[in-house]
Amino acid sequence: MIIRNATANDLTAIYTINQDNVPHVGQVDMDWFKKYLELAHHFRVVEVDQKVFGFMVAMLPTTDYKSENFLWFKKNYDSFIYVDRIAISKKHIGKGYGRFLYDDLTKSTKHTTNLITCEVNINPPNPESLAFHKKLGFKKVGNLETKNATVTVCLLEKSI
Repeated sequence: MIIRNATANDLTAIYTINQDNVPHVGQVDMDWFKKYLELAHHFRVVEVDQKVFGFMVAMLPTTDYKSENFLWFKKNYDSFIYVDRIAISKKHIGKGYGRFLYDDLTKSTKHTTNLITCEVNINPPNPESLAFHKKLGFKKVGNLETKNATVTVCLLEKSI
């Protein structure tokens, strides 16, 4: 297993993993991934036997990004890295790849910020992700209704 920067060649696999994990991650199109491959501070994949099994996209407050969740953190915190999405292929969930991606994020950003932020859906519910983030040491800082009150998220933070 290796964790490395995502490349344009990875985008088809990343897109497929993302779509397979909707609604636990937001549905976006391929253009979104192409854009944030360039703009995201941290866009990494976990690869096993030359196959992408998961990915993480994270932004700094300076990123030009309009997500309601990201903007909430930007309004309330000066310094953070925001995990917009982390997804693992369904066949490989539970093998530690998500934890490895978060460990990689912590190592690569500990000199940039001391706070990781993210959100997890609570409507529609995603109890597995809430349990995973709690196990990693994330703490709830609030809830936010988004997408015209069709989605509610639990806002989380973790000091590093």
